[in-house]
Amino acid sequence: MSLFSAAKRGEFSELIQAINESDPPLTRERLDRTLMDAVGDKEPARRRQKVEFLLERGAHGNASTPSGVNALHALFGKLRRLLDFREDGPLVARLIAEGADLNQRDPKWGTPLKMLWDMVISEEELTEVYDAVFSTPGLNFGCAVNRKGTPRVSLMEQVRSRQQPAEGGVPYHPEFARRMEDYLGQAHVPGR
Repeated sequence: MSLFSAAKRGEFSELIQAINESDPPLTRERLDRTLMDAVGDKEPARRRQKVEFLLERGAHGNASTPSGVNALHALFGKLRRLLDFREDGPLVARLIAEGADLNQRDPKWGTPLKMLWDMVISEEELTEVYDAVFSTPGLNFGCAVNRKGTPRVSLMEQVRSRQQPAEGGVPYHPEFARRMEDYLGQAHVPGR
């Protein structure tokens, strides 16, 4: 089984075998690519086991594709239907702890932070993910979240506008909004 196949859909033992048989041995760059492949495994427990193993072997938590998609983009984007956030919460926390950048902008997806805000999912399922996200220093709620060619709107403005019932806004993720305001209210956060 190829390294790509083992990372994406193989059993954990097949990934170990593919790594051990890799000639030449895996470079940091190849470990990072393999981590991005492993994030795409559709089985949450196996995905977490593979990603944690690759991080321990030296893959970077902010491994990215050439276009700028990191592991959090992959999890919060295309794979969101496959996520069990109660199961995947520890994986998200580990990726963040290992350097996955919630502010990293991809031309198609925006930032993982914005993608989290856009998710159509019960906030009860996101508690562990929120705990990891909102304990991360340097979150950028001032980043532009709209498409090119439209007036600039920041994530902070978008979150706040959805909380303004007088303007017809309906709370979308009230817990996200509450945590954002708490985060912004902390003295160490610049640019409130």
